[in-house]
Amino acid sequence: MKIILFIFFVFFISCTKEKTLKIGSNPWIGSAPLFYAQKANMLGTSVKMKHFPSASDVLRAFRAGIIDGASLTIDEVLRLLHEGYKIKIVFINDFSTGADSVIAREATSFKELKGKKIGAEITALGSFFVSRALEINNMKAHDVTIVPIEINSHEEAYKAGKVDAIVTFEPVRSKLLRLGGKEVFNSKQVPREIIDVTIIREDYLKKYPHVVEKLREGWFSVIEKLKKKDREILQYMATMQNISQQETESSLELVEIPNYQENSEYLKLSSQVAKNIGSLEKYLREKKIILTNSKKYSYETLF
Repeated sequence: MKIILFIFFVFFISCTKEKTLKIGSNPWIGSAPLFYAQKANMLGTSVKMKHFPSASDVLRAFRAGIIDGASLTIDEVLRLLHEGYKIKIVFINDFSTGADSVIAREATSFKELKGKKIGAEITALGSFFVSRALEINNMKAHDVTIVPIEINSHEEAYKAGKVDAIVTFEPVRSKLLRLGGKEVFNSKQVPREIIDVTIIREDYLKKYPHVVEKLREGWFSVIEKLKKKDREILQYMATMQNISQQETESSLELVEIPNYQENSEYLKLSSQVAKNIGSLEKYLREKKIILTNSKKYSYETLF
């Protein structure tokens, strides 16, 4: 009898073994703390961070089922939602307050880019960012030529002179400025519109909520240390992104990272952040960046 119970117990444990939660991210300053949290064993044994060269690669991996979660900008998340993916925001990584930029080779204002080539990762944040920059500067889509370039090729394209300007973000932004680039537009001009979040597939969240909670705990623990300018975390992030520690600290000044309490408030459907996301969804529809009129997948399902 004891042998039968033992066999049943082993079978039960094997059947309920947690599935590894794989989360993808590109080299963005706002998601780098997650990789440190993994290194420091703060995410639990069932979470695995996966690094991808670009946001486009992260999106492709998510669509292919290679990863169960991702750190993405909210416009990228809305695209997934309207493609029918059932996903949930588990925390807000940051609000970009200058870390996303348009860096020009010679122009000193965005309007000077009329008739010029702008490189952008159009399958991700790039197309939305260019659209907003054009609108704010009273320009039309046909005033510029968009050249599709993924983030891992931004520095090379800039150096080779393939484009007159490029839509990029930290840490590449710092590298291009170091090369003499001129910032002609940044996310400070579109406050609270560039929101970076971490999402999880809804079915994984329902099946393994404790794994996701461990992920959240690890994230907020790292953020608390980062806000106190923990040297070990800063050095890890600098090494990971191939920039100096000073540049890392400067980059962090260009993002607003909400703590646990702030996250809890922002992720309420009644919050101003939620209303901003609703307005963003409407904008993406109007600009046909989201190519659907379906009301089935409302942004409200993200909360």
